[in-house]
Amino acid sequence: IRGQRANDIVADEFASIPRDIFENVVAGFAAVASSPIEKVKQKAKEQMAIQLGIPIPVLKNENPADMSNQIILSGTAYYDFNHFAEYWKRYHAICCSGGNVKKLEEVFNGSIPADFDYSNYSVTRIPVCKLPSGFMDAGQVGRAKATVHTGIYQMEYGAIFTTDSQGFFKRSLIEGCTTSPTE
Repeated sequence: IRGQRANDIVADEFASIPRDIFENVVAGFAAVASSPIEKVKQKAKEQMAIQLGIPIPVLKNENPADMSNQIILSGTAYYDFNHFAEYWKRYHAICCSGGNVKKLEEVFNGSIPADFDYSNYSVTRIPVCKLPSGFMDAGQVGRAKATVHTGIYQMEYGAIFTTDSQGFFKRSLIEGCTTSPTE
């Protein structure tokens, strides 16, 4: 896979993908523009127009958004101390910033990257209670609510990142005592 690139990456069950694998390998596939030569030409046009003080009309068949790559992180909510929850919090803060520079500087702990556009981010949370009636098996959802631990139910059916487990050994303790390949 070395040297390959991707225009669209869907990382499903993101909590189960090791953070370092995603950040150091997978996400890099989307770093090169989907149409690099066209993107370079578009940027050169924009820079020249700025220098000359003239606007560049967007042609009907030339939509800069069509030249953008995307990464979609999806999956079942997991524990709050997992990297999926960290990404969710950061993306949520970006979306809620409304483009406010001060709020974005807080998200980035300093300066905002050049050409950063908060509107390229979105967060969608779909708990079972918001699905159309009949979409899920009501009996199984009811069984889970009656028998599964509340935290697990909230993750699986409520799309909520749970702070910790309530078992004899808390999940945070187990995670803290477990080494990762990078440690």
